Amino acid sequence: MSDKNKQPRGKKTQKKRVKTIKDSDVLGGKFLEPIMRMLAPLHEHCPDPKRKLHYDEYCAWLLLYFFTPVLDSMRGLQQASTIESLQKRMKLPPV
Repeated sequence: MSDKNKQPRGKKTQKKRVKTIKDSDVLGGKFLEPIMRMLAPLHEHCPDPKRKLHYDEYCAWLLLYFFTPVLDSMRGLQQASTIESLQKRMKLPPV
């Protein structure tokens, strides 16, 4: 058996804690409205009938990711995008 696959004795592997993201954790929403007006021309860029998330919406979610320290991964951003109250407040579809 290879030494690479062995765990050091006495150390336990730690599982990652799954964070629950709430609507109140997401910051930067007040900055998003003026930015969305600037991003509006991107909505119709390269139209595709199968697309559910447009460029402007994708940029808006990424900006929220940068404004919000709680969102530390794309999985966290995806989790935040499923909060219905946040979708209504930001007027964005889920990622």
